[in-house]
Amino acid sequence: MVFYIYLIFTIIMNTKAIEEKLDELFIDYSGNVPGASVGIINDGKLLCRCYGLSNLQKSMLITPKTNFEIASLTKAFTAACILKLVEEGRLNLTDNINDFIPDFPEYGRNITIKPLLQHTSGMPNIDYPVNLPMNEFMYQLKTASYNISVPGSKYVYCNAGYVLLGLIIEIITGQPLYEYMDKTIFKPLQMSDTLLYVNGINEVKNRAYGYSGKDGGYKLLDENDIRLMRGAAGIYSSVLDMAKWDQALYSDKLLSYDLLREAFTQGQLNDGSYSEYGFGWIIGNISGFKSLSHSGGNPGFKHFFIRLPEKRFSLILFSNRDSIDFLKSKSAEDISNELREFVRFLLNFM
Repeated sequence: MVFYIYLIFTIIMNTKAIEEKLDELFIDYSGNVPGASVGIINDGKLLCRCYGLSNLQKSMLITPKTNFEIASLTKAFTAACILKLVEEGRLNLTDNINDFIPDFPEYGRNITIKPLLQHTSGMPNIDYPVNLPMNEFMYQLKTASYNISVPGSKYVYCNAGYVLLGLIIEIITGQPLYEYMDKTIFKPLQMSDTLLYVNGINEVKNRAYGYSGKDGGYKLLDENDIRLMRGAAGIYSSVLDMAKWDQALYSDKLLSYDLLREAFTQGQLNDGSYSEYGFGWIIGNISGFKSLSHSGGNPGFKHFFIRLPEKRFSLILFSNRDSIDFLKSKSAEDISNELREFVRFLLNFM
């Protein structure tokens, strides 16, 4: 009995220490300002702290059910849909682009599904207008002259590759990507707040609006008509729902363990070296433990999701600002290092 009382007391004190640290870090997010929703998952238990407003004009508070446009965190869901089709025998990772899009340029015959997932397809990362219609996007891919590298020769982060994966899913299933994701992932996991947004088709409830700091205040900077980026971005979700996604990745409820292991494995390049990317996940190491992570950012939003499966620990950080104030560094590498230090701090209490 004494042991259990001590254990409960330790858990309470550790939770309090974490809450105090989060409140300290996010002190500038409280009040009538764009804010953040932070989730810490330890062995299946979620601690969520929310700060600030989701909508400045309507003074709406951010809650654990507030939906953020999660930007590139969408890629892990697109990858899971691809792997579901592999599991069902409807697709092979060795199939090439032209198997599904016959009028794609000839270079597509050398690009298979696996390097599209791992950002090693050889396609350059070209920025297209986010509201560009799909037919115009495909026209530009087919007619523009790109410097295409040999697939597997190097890692180049490429949003267009995930847009193509989303299109391939639609071609195989005969369903819009938003419907297939809902049927395959969101509904089975009871992610009731989550959807892949399509302007004029579905509606985001409890959504956060994005802002950018300007002249001592905040300017609405929100793009939700991102029709082109579906597959690479476009999902709206809450911390509560992302915790359900996180926990499902420990089981074979969605995908077999073999396919999950492949998704969580670094891609190997032609020269035998490894990239940092799996299938929708950046593979790394924090305090000697394998980490699976991704960042996401669109105008007015900045997000991070970090998982340490061996510790059954995850950090979800959603913000409706285009920067995270307590991350002072500017470079992506330095921000990543600061987040690792933050995770190391949290691990002291786990």
